[in-house]
Amino acid sequence: MSLHQDAKKIAWHVAYEVWMFSASVDALNETRQNGSRATRNAHLEAILLHARVIHEFMFTKVNPKYPDDVRAANFLDDPAGWPPDQTKLCPFLATNLERLNRSLHHISFDRLKFRRNLWDYETVASEIRAVWKYFLTSLPADRKRWLELALEAQTSHNEQWYLSAVT
Repeated sequence: MSLHQDAKKIAWHVAYEVWMFSASVDALNETRQNGSRATRNAHLEAILLHARVIHEFMFTKVNPKYPDDVRAANFLDDPAGWPPDQTKLCPFLATNLERLNRSLHHISFDRLKFRRNLWDYETVASEIRAVWKYFLTSLPADRKRWLELALEAQTSHNEQWYLSAVT
């Protein structure tokens, strides 16, 4: 698989998901004790939404049927060994993936079989951070730099700064 011509550009969007995930975890930590139920739920849902996107990016193989879907393997020179075993890197998410998929995007009768309000968001955060770190260590140096700069640029710069920094 060759590197997609827009890999540098899409790195900005990958980093956005990681940044928003982390920002949502921080926001829930800040409002956990004193925030309204609606605020806490909104932060939790943002965490779960971005965790789902990142999990799919990390663990779903490239599918020729959906060539425009971006996957972690798109950033590797040899994606044969990717994805890693999600049950080792993200055991909680691997176990709760059906619940995550069935609970977030639409109202489903499947929600009735899942207990309410038992999302261990700290475990989700730990797993997502671990798989992100693992992914970065698996990358060639230039692509690791793209993603690190893109993540830094989310808070301190902008997309134009990022694109000028990687070209």
